[in-house]
Amino acid sequence: MRQLKADITTLFSDRDLIASLYEEALNKMLTQSLDEIVDEQGNFMITEVNEEVDAILETKVKEAYEMLPEISYPLVTIAEVDNSVAHKYWDGKEFATTLAYQFTINCEQSIVHTANQNVRILQYIIDKYLQGERYYCFRRVGFTSPVPSVDDPNIRTGILRYDCNLVPSENTIYRRY
Repeated sequence: MRQLKADITTLFSDRDLIASLYEEALNKMLTQSLDEIVDEQGNFMITEVNEEVDAILETKVKEAYEMLPEISYPLVTIAEVDNSVAHKYWDGKEFATTLAYQFTINCEQSIVHTANQNVRILQYIIDKYLQGERYYCFRRVGFTSPVPSVDDPNIRTGILRYDCNLVPSENTIYRRY
């Protein structure tokens, strides 16, 4: 869990990668907000893109039960939602463990995007990263559309859930057997 949190925190500090993934997310979303930040020639207007990338770089990443976390938005909370024995050897010893992680993404409205759009952009960025080289064995098993937060209706919340199988003796993660 700590390594996953550290990697996601590092992701949100890599300006070039975030800028690239942000533009990919906008192209994928094809929303009205894309028209608002593209000029007549089809180029992204640099000021708004830079402001939105700066806001994404401010994303806080925390573990679910962290003591006294700093709360600001955007906020990504990582929780281990399943850690159970998936397979056993004939003698009853553990062979593989099923791990599942949930990413809860909370966003507020920004200069260019609604809170819902910001949640979708962060979902895209996290998913793209987790499907990349380092965590490609994670399989996305859950995705929710943004909904109003229970605590504050101005904040929107979306969830991503991933699972994998870990063989502890080999310290290896597998997507499936």
